Amino acid sequence: MSDDTARVLGAAAGTATINGKEIEIRPLSITELAAIEKASLKSWKEQYLETQWTAVKLMFDSDSDRQNEFRKIATEVAKWTLENVPHQKTTDWRSLQLTDKLKNWLFESFDVLDRKMSDTELLNTIAPLIDDGVLSLARYRELINDPEAKPRSIEIPFAAYWPTGTLEGKLEMIFQCVKSQGVTREELATAMRSDPSLGMLASRIESSTSPDMGNT
Repeated sequence: MSDDTARVLGAAAGTATINGKEIEIRPLSITELAAIEKASLKSWKEQYLETQWTAVKLMFDSDSDRQNEFRKIATEVAKWTLENVPHQKTTDWRSLQLTDKLKNWLFESFDVLDRKMSDTELLNTIAPLIDDGVLSLARYRELINDPEAKPRSIEIPFAAYWPTGTLEGKLEMIFQCVKSQGVTREELATAMRSDPSLGMLASRIESSTSPDMGNT
């Protein structure tokens, strides 16, 4: 199936500049979305195994016992699919408020965002900023002029959270969009280290790919 055939319904979301190259922010294909899901599962397994290895080292004294126990765990984890991965707690965008003051802060802080994004798209962009602490609760309340505002938390599938809720996921999401446009993974990673705001492109890609792809 070609990318054109596999593409999820959505519209191009403008352009961005990465390493001096103008890149089209476009909807992702089903093949590219599947690659992101696969990468999210791999990432979760690696994190889980790191945690288990730390625990195994504390539980067993000999290297052979540690290796044997860890091998059992790794063999079991290798069988897991995304259905075995716990859901991730995140801020529910539907519980957020949006004001002109908050919009201005968002666009001034992250110039890679498209000012044509809808309110729903902007709220989906704000939610992970609150999760990451980039936008503190106090600052959010100030920007919406509501000192009692309490955003609600919900749990969503890890594969839905990972592409915009983690740095590794943002890198993978953006790379799937730009890899056919002359940007390598290494170039993208370097650019994102130099300009962390480029990570916000993941939200633009998510919004252009499908209206249902966010944390719904």
